[in-house]
Amino acid sequence: MEEANLNYISEWLSDKGKTLVGNIQHMAGDASTRRYFRVQLNGSSYIVMDASECPEVIQPYISIAKALQERSLLSPKIHKINPELGLVLISDFGDTRLLDMASEANFKKYYQKAIDNLQIIQNCHNVDFALPVFNKDFMIKELLNFQNWYIDKFLHLELTNDDKQILDSAYDLISELSSAQPKVFMHRDYHSANLMILADDRIGVLDFQDAFIGPVTYDLVSLLRDCYIKLPEDLVQYFVLEYKKQLNLQVSDSLFLIWFDYMGLQRHMKALLTFSRKYLQDGDSSYLKFIPATLNYISSTAKNYPELSKFYDLWNLKLLPAYKEVSMLCEG
Repeated sequence: MEEANLNYISEWLSDKGKTLVGNIQHMAGDASTRRYFRVQLNGSSYIVMDASECPEVIQPYISIAKALQERSLLSPKIHKINPELGLVLISDFGDTRLLDMASEANFKKYYQKAIDNLQIIQNCHNVDFALPVFNKDFMIKELLNFQNWYIDKFLHLELTNDDKQILDSAYDLISELSSAQPKVFMHRDYHSANLMILADDRIGVLDFQDAFIGPVTYDLVSLLRDCYIKLPEDLVQYFVLEYKKQLNLQVSDSLFLIWFDYMGLQRHMKALLTFSRKYLQDGDSSYLKFIPATLNYISSTAKNYPELSKFYDLWNLKLLPAYKEVSMLCEG
């Protein structure tokens, strides 16, 4: 199956006389069904995005890439497309992610650049199709999927009716406060693994094809409370409030921080859904190592809000012990 697919890509690349040099190199992808390959064509390096299992993302990818480039943001240039096959040839931004480069010595430098780019992204109004809306109903749907994949299937945890009511109340509160925020263009996966550090120290943006119109703090949470890398909390608070100043929103700092926290709860439960589904459905254990940090984000955030006290107790007294048991089995 793999070999046939690589031949398929090779034939497609050779279609217009380009010379393929060397092997097609499979690259680590994201948590989607897309796959990525590095190829050498006529002396230059390119990336093939293979979306043959989800060709519907091709047109959004092309449209959003164009819209970002029109706003002088660095997104991969499209060189060749076959929507029917689900294949796109794009420019190669290399292998250096923000995730690989970030350290205490340069956090402020690189994250300031990423936040400056985010302000431009959130004002991206020139996409030539109607973006879906990340509304309360969609958030609730994701939270219920989290409960199904993470709590029910991954933890094998049986919830009581009281437990379910506590979760339902928390889901409603989280989605209500998150959906009440101003709506902007939302990248949806704006984090350190999708931001590339280029040779000139600029930041290139990847994996934007699942964009929504959604809450103003969603991408900020993805960046600053990243499941893959932890920033010092004082730096997180600094960037959150600086970003709020840049947006010129007529809301208090305290309310903006509440929006940020509650959006983080939704975002991190969605991440747990993804990590557990990748493991259980796809046999991919590579995301399991990010679960502890994600659990800690949720616990430390919920602890600060009295209205989430029952959720916090359920999380710490039942869900965390269940995770510890399951994690030992996974490691074994």
